[in-house]
Amino acid sequence: MKFSVSLAAAVLSLASLSARADLLIYSGTVKLIELEVRKKPFIRKAFLVTDTTGKSTQLVTYGKFDGVKNRDGEPINVGDFFSGALTTGGPLLDIYTFLRQDDTGGVVRHSVFLRGFQKEVQVSMNQGQPVTAKRAKFLKGSVRRLVGGLGATYLEEELSLELDKERTIDVNVRGVSAATAYDEILAILEAKGFTDL
Repeated sequence: MKFSVSLAAAVLSLASLSARADLLIYSGTVKLIELEVRKKPFIRKAFLVTDTTGKSTQLVTYGKFDGVKNRDGEPINVGDFFSGALTTGGPLLDIYTFLRQDDTGGVVRHSVFLRGFQKEVQVSMNQGQPVTAKRAKFLKGSVRRLVGGLGATYLEEELSLELDKERTIDVNVRGVSAATAYDEILAILEAKGFTDL
């Protein structure tokens, strides 16, 4: 009997160690400027999937253009994730960055800079108990893309996002990957009529 109780305690302690809490899903709005289309910004909605362990971000924006529902996603951007104070005694931050420069088939410049002040937020559940972490509840920042070749495009996205607690807890409890979490969001948007651009 003592052995089975000890074994059960060991299993429970291992389960608590494996409770995933590194995926965060944010939702909010994006002010989108496409200078080759018009100067006035479009306002769209967005989901952002971040992986603090994999140091990645993946963004999808969605909305209507000329009355037609659409969405625009991007591949996973693996960059840098900084968590903590910039200076001793300074405020605690989460900062995501990504830079890409590619001249093989023209000119590609892509940057992502997102930041938010840390708060104690719930990111998962373990045996019915909340799992919390010091993470950004709100993220603000920008995405910039310049593509040049035969034609050129320049895109600016100003993001204002809030932690989507329900979706964050769900993906961490199920232990899915960032790519799977992103694909599930795309499937939800597809079911709502937001087709790929």
